[in-house]
Amino acid sequence: MKTNWEDLSKKLGVLQANGSELYTGQSMEAIEEILGDEWIEDAIDCFIEGRKGNELAIKTLRRISSNEAARYAYSIFLENKESDTRKAVLALFAISDIRMPICMDYVEQCIGDPRYEHIALGIFRNLIFESVLVYDELRLRHIANSFDNIYNDDVSPLREYISKEFLVYNR
Repeated sequence: MKTNWEDLSKKLGVLQANGSELYTGQSMEAIEEILGDEWIEDAIDCFIEGRKGNELAIKTLRRISSNEAARYAYSIFLENKESDTRKAVLALFAISDIRMPICMDYVEQCIGDPRYEHIALGIFRNLIFESVLVYDELRLRHIANSFDNIYNDDVSPLREYISKEFLVYNR
């Protein structure tokens, strides 16, 4: 498989009309573009369907930091949350494994739904322990305070962790 790097650079806005290159972090987008939607979707489907190689598929998606994989998994969640709870839960587990900042949006969407809020809490925990400082502190506090009170024993240490991390960071 060969990649036309010039065309890809143009598509991602790296290669300018004057021939200069402005790299501002599009390598993850490039990987997604090279692999393609079909590959990304198949990896998510492999995980959700439990096919052989499913753990390798999901860990590979995590390694390449794929926003597209997170979006696709969330679309599967939305499509199945009313009709196929098992599939919806597996889609959330995929989101938890992918751990991209966009996944925090999906956490917020699950809060308040008793079928999925406990999984959203797990995703929230994974996301903040992975890279708490990529998020806005006020947003994290708001999300932590949005979980149902029945999860207070689990959320309290997360609130403390958020406070400590931002305290150290803001010194």
